[in-house]
Amino acid sequence: MEPWKPITSAPRDGSTILAYLPAPPEPDRRQDVVAIFWDAVCGWATAYSGARLDSEPTYWMPLPAPPGQEAAAAPLRRRRRASAPGAAGLRL
Repeated sequence: MEPWKPITSAPRDGSTILAYLPAPPEPDRRQDVVAIFWDAVCGWATAYSGARLDSEPTYWMPLPAPPGQEAAAAPLRRRRRASAPGAAGLRL
C-alpha cells in the first residue's frame, strides 16, 4: 500500500481515492478514512452516496487492490457525472 500524500496532490478528475479526515475539535466527532472523489460542482464528495463532505480531508492515497489481488495495484476509478444535479439513477 502506498503512503499517505497531502490532499493538495490528489487527483481532481473524478477518481475514487481514500482520504483521511482529521478529528475536529468537537468532543463527539472522530477522525475517519473514507472513499471520496472530486466533483467539479460541490468539491470533495463521498464515493458511496455522492454527498458533499462536511470537513476537509488532509491526506489521501489510492485505493488498495481488491481482495485476492493484493500484488496488483488498484487502478484509479473515475465517476461519471450525471447530466443534471439530482438526475443520477432516475428513469422515466
